[in-house]
Amino acid sequence: MPFLETYSTIDSVPPAELESFWNWAAAHPEYLNPDHVRRRYRRAGLRVIADPFGSKVVRPIVRALRRKTPFSAIRIGDGEAGILSYGAYRGTPNLDRHALTATTTIFDDSFRLTETWALILRDLMMASVQSADLIGCRGMSRRVQYFSGINDLKSRVGRDIRGAVGIYRAVDYPLRLARDGILRGKIIGSAHLYFSVVNNLSRLFRFAKNILCISPEPSVIDKMRTAYPGNRFHHIPVGRKCPDFSQRPEPSYINEVETMLPSDLHGWLCLVGAGIWAEIYCTWIKRRGGAAVDIGSGFDLLAGRIARPAHREVLGAEVPDYL
Repeated sequence: MPFLETYSTIDSVPPAELESFWNWAAAHPEYLNPDHVRRRYRRAGLRVIADPFGSKVVRPIVRALRRKTPFSAIRIGDGEAGILSYGAYRGTPNLDRHALTATTTIFDDSFRLTETWALILRDLMMASVQSADLIGCRGMSRRVQYFSGINDLKSRVGRDIRGAVGIYRAVDYPLRLARDGILRGKIIGSAHLYFSVVNNLSRLFRFAKNILCISPEPSVIDKMRTAYPGNRFHHIPVGRKCPDFSQRPEPSYINEVETMLPSDLHGWLCLVGAGIWAEIYCTWIKRRGGAAVDIGSGFDLLAGRIARPAHREVLGAEVPDYL
């Protein structure tokens, strides 16, 4: 049976599974400490660029553009973690299914989720992690924190189980991958690295003649064309809402994006804002030689909108003019 009918409400999660999650989180309060998280990645032998606002995070992107080498920068947030860790936690199968259903249905690009597609999406997300050169992870910076402590986490689980569980697992699960050597050779950044990217667009555009934007924001691409007339901008639109996505049997929209990608993207900068599908697109772009960067809600900032709690936490009510 499709997930949508079975796992769309919180009632689908037995109290015992919520208790299991809470017991695990309560046993590891150190995961809410950015200093601890950064040390864990470094102990795994990984390079860490924790600051999501400084210019260091764009240096490897610039290097790839200058050398015209393939590159992928992805971000693991609560939604991506719900997909990536599907089935990884013992004793919470219904919680996993609820989180995955709730995640996929909040996006305009969505479809009727089944057990088979849940496994396919999980493996596609893992392939994106393995392909990536830079991975933005949660829990890296004190300037963007979602929980003041373990009791705040428990309170948030009661109000927003998908978000709270997803954010916690977005810290925990990548650390597991680092411990197991799966992230070997990668750079670990912040999941909010888009702040640095949007603040350094002029630097990035200097090293890329062609800019591809996969985004639901055509007005932003128009502003880019005006601000940077020396570059060529290309747009692949996403986020076109299906009237009844519960009847869409497969994510055909990702195939549409794949067919619209140029075959040779060497030297291209590709900015991707496509929710949980961005990681898949970044992987395909890298395979074609491009430098792909998942900036997510960075496109909202470029449009002048405060769209995430992190935006308000960092910027207040005013968005700088990035373009």
